[in-house]
Amino acid sequence: MPGKKERSLYKRKRKGFRGIPSWSRTHDEERVNTNESGVGIQTTPTTSNKDVPSKRKLDAHLLTTPLTTSTSGKKKCIEQCHMDKGDEAPKGYRLMDMKTLGQTLAMTHKCSEGMLILKEECNIRSGMKSALYMECSSCKVRTYFDTSDTVNDGKSNDVNRRAVFFALESGIGFNGLEKFSIVFNSPNLNRVAYYKQVQRILSAVTIETEKELQEAGIRLRHLLKSQDCRITDTSVLDVAVSFDGTWAKRGHTSLLGVVFVISVDSGEALDFEVLSKHCKVCSHLESYKTKDPERFSTEFDEHKKSGDCKINYEGSSNAMEVRGALRLWHRSLQKHNFRYTVMVSDGDSKAHRSVSDSNCYGDGVTIEKIDCIGHVQKRMGKRLLNLKSTTKGKLKDGKPIGGKGRLTESAIKRLQRYYGLAIRQNTVRSSNPTNAERQLAVYQMRRNIMALLSHTICRDDLTIQHRYCPTGRKSWCSWQRDKAIGTSSFVAKDCLPEIFMDLLKPIFIDLSTDELLQRCVVGATQNANESINSLVWQRCQKQKFNGASIVQFAAATAILQFNGGSSVTAKLLDSMGTPVITPSKKRLSRRDKHRINQAVKKRSGKEKMRRALAQQLKAAKEDAYKEKEGASYAGGSF
Repeated sequence: MPGKKERSLYKRKRKGFRGIPSWSRTHDEERVNTNESGVGIQTTPTTSNKDVPSKRKLDAHLLTTPLTTSTSGKKKCIEQCHMDKGDEAPKGYRLMDMKTLGQTLAMTHKCSEGMLILKEECNIRSGMKSALYMECSSCKVRTYFDTSDTVNDGKSNDVNRRAVFFALESGIGFNGLEKFSIVFNSPNLNRVAYYKQVQRILSAVTIETEKELQEAGIRLRHLLKSQDCRITDTSVLDVAVSFDGTWAKRGHTSLLGVVFVISVDSGEALDFEVLSKHCKVCSHLESYKTKDPERFSTEFDEHKKSGDCKINYEGSSNAMEVRGALRLWHRSLQKHNFRYTVMVSDGDSKAHRSVSDSNCYGDGVTIEKIDCIGHVQKRMGKRLLNLKSTTKGKLKDGKPIGGKGRLTESAIKRLQRYYGLAIRQNTVRSSNPTNAERQLAVYQMRRNIMALLSHTICRDDLTIQHRYCPTGRKSWCSWQRDKAIGTSSFVAKDCLPEIFMDLLKPIFIDLSTDELLQRCVVGATQNANESINSLVWQRCQKQKFNGASIVQFAAATAILQFNGGSSVTAKLLDSMGTPVITPSKKRLSRRDKHRINQAVKKRSGKEKMRRALAQQLKAAKEDAYKEKEGASYAGGSF
């Protein structure tokens, strides 16, 4: 029509149009044909996004592949070739499915006088998955392919699910994954798509964790059956467990906490619970509470009824450990047909008292408390540090409590270590010691603890100073060894002045009572709980806030790794539809082997002695620096 304004391609694109309009296509363009391998091939040019194949069932591993052309000749050719609107030469890096790439290169058509040009359809990206095609510069024949396959459910791309799992497992989260994509100039998921993947992954992880907990209970039952032939598959078993809680934030103000129950006999986790006082949706709805009360009431009720609310605990952060213990003890019969009749705890909370008072197993069933000797040992150090910090001014001898030859940090650590050895070296190896064995162990512990006090205080008469130390050639007291062997290797060092006897004696008496030492007879520790706690916070770091779903994932995967090692990652990825190839499985096995070798090495007596001496040397050097430099830092003192 004369005078009609020419239609603008760019105007249509601003309105949201994607691709090439139909009026600008050539008459000989045809649809793409897809072969059995999932690689799209066409014999004449086309630009329709609908023709790109979306589903391919390819099992391959991923590789970070740069997609920029290297030679100037190819680059010039790409610039001269016709490119569809919305398509461009890919830049940066892509995570590429190598099997798809190999099949594409094998089936790509190229004329003898032409060259292959790699292009990307930017309008149909899906997170980290890109849609690419190879085009012959001469005849314009294209071969379409995606950089990633879809997983079994058909709703997610393999590369996206693996990327989100890695972000969760490594603890970097969405922001870390986004930073990775920025550095490598690669596409990334948006925040909404990321958290949709989180929910799908969490569902798969929860199922696998429940299976692992059930299998751990079965393995414990088989272990106890091998020790007692009267036990059957349906017997209610009384088992000993170690219990501890951990929080997502330091300072006892955390909104999230986790508690674990670990078998003392098998050393495997049996159950866990995540306690949350925070829900992101509830926090968002709180903003409508004053502005639109009716909307708040309606949506809040719907949210609570849907079962998606993450809040499952109300109370102080300190009481999370107590509430978690009550939940785990009350469901132990239903979950494993076990009764947790022995609790190894650190004594930091009233979890044992609350569980005992709840009478969860009925009348006549008592729950015994055993203290972790590692935490009991720390009590000595804490009491001595409190004594040093609260004792102001000078003592009766006219000198302060600290300083060279006094109660320094290295001296405190040395006394704490020797106090722990006095307990550990007299524990009973039997899991069910008799009353006579208990009384003998408590007597020997108390005698060694008081001998440590007398050994530490300098006396003019060495016979009085070392009268409680064990005698003989194998005594830990060098003065007593010299006396037995007839040598003179004893040197009066690391001893405190006699004025400290009256200061330290009340502490040593309080930490050597029958009630306390009776709970240390079997020599149980919470090292397993501390280990699994560290695995949780490796996945969600304490210095940044993580929601209940992320903490739930971290706790569940920590149990899987704690019970089954790193190799269980392959099983978990298989359950999510993202299989692991053989070389990766071998690398996981090597990680487990290396971890076991390191653990065996650290448990050796020689390595323990080396670490103890290194710690003492470090503390002594720090005390020497402080004495030389004087007061250089103190809150509000300068």
